[in-house]
Amino acid sequence: MYQKLIANTERYGASVTMQDAWKFLALLLMIIDHVGFYFHPMHEEWFRAMGRLSAPIWFFFIGYAPPSLKRSRGVQRELWVLMGVMLVADMLMVQPLFPLSILLSIVVARFMMHHWFVKQQADVLFVCVFLAKCLILMLPTMMIWEYGSAIFGFCALGYYVKRGVPPPVVLILAIGSVAIYMLQQYILFPKIAIYQWVMIALLLIGGLMCLRHMPHATPHAWLQQPHLSYAVRFLARNSLYVYVAHCVLFQIIVWMLHPPQSWRIIAF
Repeated sequence: MYQKLIANTERYGASVTMQDAWKFLALLLMIIDHVGFYFHPMHEEWFRAMGRLSAPIWFFFIGYAPPSLKRSRGVQRELWVLMGVMLVADMLMVQPLFPLSILLSIVVARFMMHHWFVKQQADVLFVCVFLAKCLILMLPTMMIWEYGSAIFGFCALGYYVKRGVPPPVVLILAIGSVAIYMLQQYILFPKIAIYQWVMIALLLIGGLMCLRHMPHATPHAWLQQPHLSYAVRFLARNSLYVYVAHCVLFQIIVWMLHPPQSWRIIAF
């Protein structure tokens, strides 16, 4: 496992790329989100609000990934194994099993990229129909896996940005994806204030516009400092493992601090 993590870190060169920088930012936002969820449930609004920016970045890059990566059976196997680890951890820590982890969302998104989007012509009609389907399926799918279909618009956005589709199509897809995602998150987190939702929406739209120009941008020089550069590349290029490891670690810490009732019964 250690050798694989090191190989992943070195796979795309010894410099931090813009994709590394964005994934590192998404990791930080995700950890902030989960700190609020696991350790500050009574005062989690700001933690969760900041964390709402993380998932769209991840799914943008699922669509943006090179075709050879999306077709890789090895990556799919890793996703299923890591999903199994998450399920076992949830069962041991007496956590709800549904919705299933975001890893299933990634499996479905990768399947869509390879088996559906490659066969479609990116035009305004297709984008509108696709967004309508995501909206209709949002409620039932979000009960099965995290985020449900509300997140798939960001996959399509990354896919079509990489392939240089016309700006009007990208703009409609970006606005529609943000609107569906914000609606879902408002349903899930009614305690987050309206001004926080406005801030999240503006940051999401601004971030997506920045991602559109990503191929022509380079990270700031301070990210290329040797030790920082390696840390950013290690975390960003092994983000699936970082996600699972920190979730399991947080669950263990919470369990040690506040054992669930069923564990107390077993213990005594």
